[in-house]
Amino acid sequence: MENKKDDGKDKTYHFLNKGHFKFRWILLGFCIWIVAGAFFCFDVPAALHNTLKQHFSDILTDGEFEIYFSGLYSIYSFANIFLPFITGRLRDAMGDRMILLQTVSFVFIGQGLFAYGVMIKSFIVMYLARIILGWGIESVQPIQTSFVSPYFKDDYLGLTIGMNTLFAGFGSVATMYFCPLLALQYGLLVATSIGCLFNLFCIVCAIVSTSIDKCAETQMLKNIDYEKVKYMQLAQEEEQPQINEQNIQQSEVSTYEQMKTYPKLFWLVAIYFGLNYSSVLGFINISVGFLTERWLGEDEESELKAGEMVAIMWLITGFFTPIFGFIADKYGGRASHCIIAGILCFVSHITLWYIYPFLSLIALGTANAIAYASPWTGVVYLVRPDYLGKAYAVVVGIYNGLFSIFPIVVGVLRAYYGSYYYSQLFLSFLGFCSLIAAILIKIEDVKQENLIDGNKIISATSIEDNCKQNADGDQI
Repeated sequence: MENKKDDGKDKTYHFLNKGHFKFRWILLGFCIWIVAGAFFCFDVPAALHNTLKQHFSDILTDGEFEIYFSGLYSIYSFANIFLPFITGRLRDAMGDRMILLQTVSFVFIGQGLFAYGVMIKSFIVMYLARIILGWGIESVQPIQTSFVSPYFKDDYLGLTIGMNTLFAGFGSVATMYFCPLLALQYGLLVATSIGCLFNLFCIVCAIVSTSIDKCAETQMLKNIDYEKVKYMQLAQEEEQPQINEQNIQQSEVSTYEQMKTYPKLFWLVAIYFGLNYSSVLGFINISVGFLTERWLGEDEESELKAGEMVAIMWLITGFFTPIFGFIADKYGGRASHCIIAGILCFVSHITLWYIYPFLSLIALGTANAIAYASPWTGVVYLVRPDYLGKAYAVVVGIYNGLFSIFPIVVGVLRAYYGSYYYSQLFLSFLGFCSLIAAILIKIEDVKQENLIDGNKIISATSIEDNCKQNADGDQI
């Protein structure tokens, strides 16, 4: 078989099934560190809430600080209603490798600028930094999911994304534990700058991961006719006996036209994930302030204790996500898992105010683990591989649209009432809404014959099997 000529460009091969590549677990071993660095930087403001309040106490009152502080998360999310669509479009056109390196670089630059903004006491600079940082963080997880899914979507996709979440949780745990400690011993500048050092390591891991991926593609393309494989998979997904090559090789399809092909179940999943994300991370944003006000008292040691308690939640999320991912891979049931997560999210928010929060934080971490293991990975089965970048951009855009509003609401409720009680009630309401969305997902998934678990997708177990079947068809 003749090989395709290389024109010197880093082409994209979205329909390649790389599940039999022998070094896929080594690739994953480097790739999972990327999200650890990203989520380390995401939680820096929450981990240093009380220290930042003291740092700005000479220019802001406590009420003013709470509103400005909540803006760090709202501006982060508002910008990322739109920016992921740029990333998704670039991913679909240029492939995962280039965009993965770009997003990791954005995290590094954004965190460095945030540390500078803290040093000069400028929320304007800090907001700009959070926009750049958010573009990197909110793009790196969907791009990484897209990057690894061709290697694992036929067998261990849920487990793989669970391992990614485990390391993302490791990054968040490290933030909650080390940042207050570093601020106490070495100062606020060191505590906010340590994320840059972490992300230098992540950039190295991204370079190694993309290099391995390039080698995998090179090996496969020596042995197969990629265009025939692409046509065959499209024919299987669209359930048509034949497909005209001219119809498949469309020069350009608008984002709107692509979105019209997404099933109703996809939109329900996107809304559910946005509500769950906002409910869980809405609490994380205020967690240190909430725990010190309600349970621990406001002193220097209380911030460390609060960080350790929140770290428990992230540990639960990290360790449970691979387990739930494996269960989803082996037994399915993603729609039912969403309902369980919605119940846990709602109940844990209600009990956080009334019961010492250890068990509530475990329940909240479990809800977060299920959300990442089930609906997030289910998106892979709901859209075409070459539309996956924009599909995840839609999911990211929806949950950031919600999350750009809700932290401001939480901050305003805290500033108006002088207590986190009504803020916590609002977060519990979001948890209840996620439960309603989960029930709708279950109803629609039953109608669609369990689409969210990939049961309606005819996916070859290896690229070699695809080629063999295609060759047999040509002989007939």
